[in-house]
Amino acid sequence: MSVISTHSFIKLLKLHREILVGRIKNTECVLDNLIKHEYISGEEAELSQQHPTQAAKVRKILDLVESKGEETAEYFLHILYQASEVYANLSPWLVEIQYQPSDHILTKSVIITDAVCQYIQKIKHDLRQDTKFVTSYVQKEDTLLDDTYTESLMELINAVNETKGNISHLEDLFSDTGVINEDAETVFVTGDAGATCSSQQLLGYVTLTDIYLLMLEVFLNRSSKAGLNKGNKSQNETFKAKRDALLRLGKLAKEGIENSSFIFSQEQITAADISEEDLQLGFVKNTGHYDGCGNQSTYEFLHLTLQSLFAAFSLVVDEEISAKELIKFFSKCDSFLTGARANVLLLRCLGYSTHHRKDPFETNEHLQFTMLFLCGLLSKTKRDLFKHLASTGSVQRKHSALKAYLADCVKVHLKNLPKAAFEEFSRVQVLPRFVWLLRYIFETQSEAIANLAAKGICADYIKLTFCNAFSADCSAIANILRHRKKSIALELDNNNINDYGVKELIPCFDKLTVVRLSVNQITDDGAKVLAEELTKYKIIKILGLYRNQITDVGAQFIAQIVEECPCLRTLKIGLNKLTSEGGKLLAQAIQKSKVIRDVGMWGNQIGDAGAVAFAEAIRNHPSIRELSLAANGISAEGGKSLAVALKDNRSLEIFWLTENQLNDEAAELFAEALRFNKSLLHLWVINNKITEVGAKYFFEILKENATIEEICLNGNCIPAEEAKRFAKDKRILL
Repeated sequence: MSVISTHSFIKLLKLHREILVGRIKNTECVLDNLIKHEYISGEEAELSQQHPTQAAKVRKILDLVESKGEETAEYFLHILYQASEVYANLSPWLVEIQYQPSDHILTKSVIITDAVCQYIQKIKHDLRQDTKFVTSYVQKEDTLLDDTYTESLMELINAVNETKGNISHLEDLFSDTGVINEDAETVFVTGDAGATCSSQQLLGYVTLTDIYLLMLEVFLNRSSKAGLNKGNKSQNETFKAKRDALLRLGKLAKEGIENSSFIFSQEQITAADISEEDLQLGFVKNTGHYDGCGNQSTYEFLHLTLQSLFAAFSLVVDEEISAKELIKFFSKCDSFLTGARANVLLLRCLGYSTHHRKDPFETNEHLQFTMLFLCGLLSKTKRDLFKHLASTGSVQRKHSALKAYLADCVKVHLKNLPKAAFEEFSRVQVLPRFVWLLRYIFETQSEAIANLAAKGICADYIKLTFCNAFSADCSAIANILRHRKKSIALELDNNNINDYGVKELIPCFDKLTVVRLSVNQITDDGAKVLAEELTKYKIIKILGLYRNQITDVGAQFIAQIVEECPCLRTLKIGLNKLTSEGGKLLAQAIQKSKVIRDVGMWGNQIGDAGAVAFAEAIRNHPSIRELSLAANGISAEGGKSLAVALKDNRSLEIFWLTENQLNDEAAELFAEALRFNKSLLHLWVINNKITEVGAKYFFEILKENATIEEICLNGNCIPAEEAKRFAKDKRILL
C-alpha cells in the first residue's frame, strides 16, 4: 500500500510541510497552474507573492492550497510530479511517498513556465526520441541535419548560457540524459534509467566543456549518414570519424577569434577547405548576402561560444601549433606574466587609474570562452578522447604548459600588498577577470593545478567584490581554497552568489576566517548552511551578511554562529528582514558572547521589543565596541531602555541610533547615562525627533564628560538659532 493512500492529500501536505518549504524554489510554476485550472484566483496568487522570502511564499501557498480542499491539494502534488524539470529535488520525496496521480487528476494538464526548463525539456525529449546511450549511441538512419535540429542546438546553447550561476538547471538536464562519471571517465547511460547526481557530484565532474562536447556528439551522430555503421558508436569513434571536418572548422574559428572576426566570407570558407558537407553539419550558418563584393554569401557560427569551442579544439588537435605557441596565443591578448602586468594590478589595487591600457579580457568574451574550453579539452578526463585525434606527446606538452601558465597567473593576481601597521590582513583586491581565471582552473578538473594555484596565493585576504561572480563560481573558488594549508579571508560582497553559492563554498569553510557575503540575495536557507558549516570549525572572525533576505527564521541560525563561534568579533546583518523576534534572538546570543566587538543591525525593524533585548545585551558587556541599531523603528520607549543600560556599559565606543523616533525624554536619559559612562566616544542620533530641549541635555552633560568625542544631532527638530548656541561645543554636530 502506498504511503499516500493512508492520508488525505491535505494531511500529507501538512505532514511533510518542512520538506516542501525547504525544497520548493519556484513558486511561479505552481501558481500559474493553480490559476489556469481555477483552483485559486489571480488575486490570491498575488497576495502569496508579497511575502519577503521564498520560504514565506511557499508557506502561504500551502495554507492557500490546504484551505481549498482535497482536489486542490492533489493537483498541487501533481504539479510537482509533472514539472520535474522545475522541482527535481522533490523527485526522491515523491518516490518515497509512492505518489501516483489519480485518473481524474491526469486529465488536468501541467504547464512549465520556467523558460530555461522549457529549453531543457525540449532537448531532453529530442535525446530520448532519437538517441539511446549506454556508453554509446544507437544510430538511426536519419537524413542530414535539418533546421529542426539546428534550432535544438541553439536552444541548448541558450539554455546552458542562461543557467550561468544556476547549475541546478544543468543538474536537471543531466539527471535524465544520464551523464555520470566513474573513475574519471565520462560514461553515458540510458536516459530511461533516470540516473541522478547531486550538485556536489555534478560540480565535481560535469563541466561546461562536457556539456558542449555532448552537444557536438549528439548532433554529429544526427547528421551522420554514409560510411558510419548502424550499431553502437562511442564518443571517441564519433569524433575520430569527423576529426578532419572538425579541425577545418576549428582553424576557421581560431582565425576569427584571433582577429575578433565573427563573420566569414565565401573566400574564407573556400580558403579553409570547408566543404558543403562540413557546412551541412550545422555548426556554421549562412547569414545572407551583402553588397559590394558581388553578392557573396557570408557565414557565422551558430553562437559565439560555439566558435570559441571550435577554436579551442583547433589549438589542441592541430600539431602544427606548439605548446609555446598555444600559451603565446593568450598571453599576447592579456600578458598576465609580464612585470608590467603586475605593476598594473598593484596600481589598480592602490586606487590609481590605469585607463590608458585597455584590458581585452574584460570585454572580449570570445577569448574568455576559448580559454575556458581549452582548459576543459586539455583536462585529464579528455585524454582518452584526444589520443584518437592528436599525438599523446603533443597533447601532454600542451597540458603541462597550460598547467604552469595558470599557476603563474594566480601568483601574479594574488600577490599581496604591503600590510599597513593597523591592518590584521595582507589584502589583495582582485579584478573581475580573476573570476574567469578561477573558472579556467575549475574547468581543468585537475587537483594538481588547483593545488599549485592555492600555493600561489600569498595574501591572506582575497577581496572579490563587484566581480559579477555567480553561485557556480563559488565552486571554482572552493576548488582552489580547499587546497590551502593556512586559513584565509574571503570577501564576496555585491555579487550574485545566493543560497546555492553558499552551499558550493562548503569545501573551503574550514579555511575561512572571514566570510563576507553582503548584497547577494541570501535567504534563510543560506543562513542555515552557514550555521552548519561555521560552527563545525569555529574559526570565523568576521561575518558580513548586509543587505540580503534573511528573516527571523534565519536569525536563529546566525544567533547559533554568534553563540558557538568563540572567535567571532564582527557581525554585519543590516538591511535584512529582521523584526523584533529576530532582534531578540541575536541580542540574546550577543549577550552570551565574550568576544563580539562590532554588531551592525542598521535597516531592520526590531522595534522597541528588540531594543529592550539589546539593552540587556550591552549592559555590562565585556567586549562590544561598536553597535548600530539605526533605522530600526525604535521609539522613545525602546530608546529609554538602551539609555539606562548604557549606564552600566564600559566597553561600547560607537553607538548608532540614526533614523529612529527618539525624543527629548530619551535624550535626557542618554545624557544622564553619559554622567556615568566614560567609555563611549561617538553617539549618533541623527534624524530622530529631538528638539532643542533634548539637545540642551547633551550640551550640559558635556561639561562633565570629557571623554566623548562627538554627539551627532543632525536632522533633528532643532531651530537654527539654538543650533548655533549648542555648536559652541565642537563635540556636538548639528
